[in-house]
Amino acid sequence: MESIINHILRAAKSRGFTQKVLAQKAGISQEAISRMKRQGNPTLDVVRRLADAAGVHILVSTDGKTHHARGDLPEQPQGFKRKHKLVWSNSKAGDEIHLRAALLKPRFDILLDAAVEFGIDRLETEWALVRGEGSDAALKAEPIVVRTLRNIRNGYQQAQT
Repeated sequence: MESIINHILRAAKSRGFTQKVLAQKAGISQEAISRMKRQGNPTLDVVRRLADAAGVHILVSTDGKTHHARGDLPEQPQGFKRKHKLVWSNSKAGDEIHLRAALLKPRFDILLDAAVEFGIDRLETEWALVRGEGSDAALKAEPIVVRTLRNIRNGYQQAQT
């Protein structure tokens, strides 16, 4: 079973945060994170601080009831799909279909939501595949998508500093 620290680190990475940036945002040393990855056993306070810095919601249950350690409940997985309903004809369509639909009819808010849920790297990978197909829709969307993905990537980089 994967440790909670590794889950948080993976979520932070998908949001564009390096381990160093996450440590800075959480107010702990990068060495402490490395030690927790190797040895485990972080305190709940450290887990909460890392989760807050990574934008992750942690739920803790000690008495059979759920207690929220941070904010509101996050959207369930596939929140992007439910929120934007980009593929109305196939409710079981995979993530790539929804991402491609968002890329071919680009709007900043939708692409930003996609980057938050799936990661900017995944979104850029899907765009490379769509663009490589050379469809008329991809050619039409290209200037907007390229500019929007660049702005989202720049925003992530600025947030890291």
